[in-house]
Amino acid sequence: MKNQLCLHCILITIFISVLSIVSLAQWEIQNSGTNLNLTSVYFVDNNNGWAVGSEGIILHTDNGGDTWIVQISGIDFDLESVYFINPDTGWIAGGEKEGYPDQGIILRTVNGGIDWIETYSIESFYLNDVYFSDPNNGWAVGEWHYMMWVQSNILHSTDGGETWDEQVIIPWCVFNSIQFVDSLTGWTVGGYINGSSGYPYCQIYNTIDGGNTWNEQINTVEKGPLFDVCFTDSENGWAVGGNRGAVLAPFSTIFHTNDGGNNWDIQNSLTERVLTGVCFTDSLNGWAVGGYTSFGWIPDTCILLHTTNGGEAWNYKYSGLSNVLTSVYFYDQDNGWIVGDSGLIIHTDNGGLTAIEESQIANSNLQIMCYPNPFSDELTITWNLPESAYTKIDIYNSAGEKLKELISKFLSEGIHVYNWKTSVLLPGIYFIRLQFGNEIITKKIIKL
Repeated sequence: MKNQLCLHCILITIFISVLSIVSLAQWEIQNSGTNLNLTSVYFVDNNNGWAVGSEGIILHTDNGGDTWIVQISGIDFDLESVYFINPDTGWIAGGEKEGYPDQGIILRTVNGGIDWIETYSIESFYLNDVYFSDPNNGWAVGEWHYMMWVQSNILHSTDGGETWDEQVIIPWCVFNSIQFVDSLTGWTVGGYINGSSGYPYCQIYNTIDGGNTWNEQINTVEKGPLFDVCFTDSENGWAVGGNRGAVLAPFSTIFHTNDGGNNWDIQNSLTERVLTGVCFTDSLNGWAVGGYTSFGWIPDTCILLHTTNGGEAWNYKYSGLSNVLTSVYFYDQDNGWIVGDSGLIIHTDNGGLTAIEESQIANSNLQIMCYPNPFSDELTITWNLPESAYTKIDIYNSAGEKLKELISKFLSEGIHVYNWKTSVLLPGIYFIRLQFGNEIITKKIIKL
């Protein structure tokens, strides 16, 4: 009995230590030098990047984020979006929502942010996003409110953002994000909470003529507002969002299309927290971040998701953070940055993965550990349940085929240990899948 208790204590100690190492190995916290909330991040290469946020904060790095330097915006408005077409030329959109009317603004630089010039300013129209398909053609979207009335104006520039024209007005829409894959084809997503009913609307619109006309692809009272969109080409795209909890309980939304938005399918995010940022480097590899909720007994927290199969399965990535994450950008499959509340900037140069990839539920007591890993003939699996629930543990091969069911029963809360003899298993890479209620985490294991 004493030996068994000692073994459990050793496993728990190793369990906690490995989780701490995993958390630090996956993502490195960079020193932003500010406590202001950051809302958008963008890099033009692995060295040059910008992050923007509340009270006019603009940060720039030329060494991949090892150091971040404040650039002078000249305003104290909240900045929502930053986009660069090359290391010299970029734009920022934002505004002010305090009081009435709202104020919208666009800033432009042609010298890497040494100087930021205001090129657009308007009352009553707050700007949420700006995007350029090439050095000349750009679009900006936002929201206009009056009493119970809402609408979204889509701005267009053909001269690199020196001047902006109101291209289209769409009533009963609030657009939060816009992206083009060329000068003609683009998408904008958003939605709003209906002031009279309290229900969250979800909206996706598409253009194939450079924004002169926009066609509704989704406009529904279901699935909540969308906050970000990412297309890797003219066919494959994702939109994320969710509801913070007005009439309906909080939930998250991930939409995916592989036919340019003619059809959008819901993907399972495995979280109820709102997602505010998404970035894919190709049609398979992507990240989504967020964490917002409005329920007082469910605090804001960090949500970090990753997929390697186009979103057919999303995995939680354990970060050890409590900050709400607002924006994610990967320059390539390895190098990525995420920003969030209270000046948070985190960076990875290996795709956010350790040598052995694992997925854990952010800010949760549900964790899983396998020891030793790599292993030979026997594997010890340890997991911690935050409460009693029906639990399943299955083994999958690298092709996603289920090989064996280890456990399928109701278990009490606390730490559990399972010894699995694996002598008949061929050498290779496998995955342990733990399902606890509606939550699922995976762990990669290597058989020698």
